[in-house]
Amino acid sequence: MNIDDLEWQSRTLGGISPRLVTMLVERGDLELLVQAASERGEWFCAQAAARELSRAGEVERALGVLEPFIEAGWNRARWEKAEVLLEAGRVQQALDAVRPDEEGLASEWVCHDFAELLAKAGRLSEAITVLTPHLDREWILPTLVELTVGQNRDEQVLELIAPRAERARSARGEERWSFHPSNAQDLQAQVLERAGRADEAVRRLGADIADGHFLVQNTLSVFSVASPG
Repeated sequence: MNIDDLEWQSRTLGGISPRLVTMLVERGDLELLVQAASERGEWFCAQAAARELSRAGEVERALGVLEPFIEAGWNRARWEKAEVLLEAGRVQQALDAVRPDEEGLASEWVCHDFAELLAKAGRLSEAITVLTPHLDREWILPTLVELTVGQNRDEQVLELIAPRAERARSARGEERWSFHPSNAQDLQAQVLERAGRADEAVRRLGADIADGHFLVQNTLSVFSVASPG
């Protein structure tokens, strides 16, 4: 197997497709998946086989299925290995398998995935730390909100969102519409509501709309629903 072939499989769903793999899993053809992974370098078979073996408690065998792909330099196999290790309770090994280096920490994509793994491992403080340098990205900020649901971190999350929401208000007040993260006001209201501060969320949205600092239609809908009467 080689990276070019694995990238082709991933990009085009080439080889044995995920749909066919799902059918094989449903039929219980686990050994066929293992064979296709080892003999033909079929990535989707390897991924599914590793997950099924992991669920069955065959951790070392699951890791063995993934190892040739890892040796080939296939990054997705490293993340699958981390998931297998995490499910087996080998938390530190799981995190070490994909822990980003300095270059990785500069990547919002890598940090997003690593933060999700940290959160699954119960390392929420570390997850927040990893995400924080990338919170000006619209798609990263919601991840912070999602990972902290029900984790008693609302005040910390609000502290991180607040300056970004204020920048959004300022930019919209100056009729500048191209800025990041443009969803900060939405998310601030969402976290305020889940923190039991719905009245404050409504007041903020109401003031933003009245001042022309928020013109997103779905926020107007949320505001009308949240407002009493």
